[in-house]
Amino acid sequence: MDTPYEVQHVLIAKSTEAILRITSTQPIFFRAPLLKISPPTYEILAKHGYLVDSSVPARRYDFGAGSVSNLKSFMKPTKPYYVSTRYGNMLEIPPSACILPLNMRMLRTFPFTFVYCFSALLARIHHPLVFYLHPAEYVPTQDMKIPQGFYKGFYDNCGPHNFTVLERFLTLLQAWGLRSEFMARTLTLAQGNPETA
Repeated sequence: MDTPYEVQHVLIAKSTEAILRITSTQPIFFRAPLLKISPPTYEILAKHGYLVDSSVPARRYDFGAGSVSNLKSFMKPTKPYYVSTRYGNMLEIPPSACILPLNMRMLRTFPFTFVYCFSALLARIHHPLVFYLHPAEYVPTQDMKIPQGFYKGFYDNCGPHNFTVLERFLTLLQAWGLRSEFMARTLTLAQGNPETA
């Protein structure tokens, strides 16, 4: 069930204001909690000055085991594309997935051989290759305060040892000739032509 427009508007306005107050910088990139985004969300984001979203889980499906089970999202493009709003276009940069997502949870759950092969597949179909993580994944589980209603299993095997896991993964991507870029560069490349990103 989608969060009502009015609730989304209040939450996004408050969080945007907090980020601006703390950082003195207008946020322009957004990732929806649990990748739950709907058409009204784009309108609200664009109204508040956001230019890029990375929440549409193209080619990801959790089969009821997670938060992503929307076939419409599954069929969306894997390359960056524009979403039209009343306040201007927003660039959508889908997180990389092929049923499973390419994220830190994958790195801390699956053997490295699987991650290697899976990443090689995704690198062929996702441009750019989008990897994401949560800061909580580097905090020891016993030190966390898990919000009520959140699946506790998500936080299995979290802790500072994941820095080593991440470093190994990034070294693999570097060996393949892939380089890390800020999404701001992708936005710059895509201005006027998302196919160039």
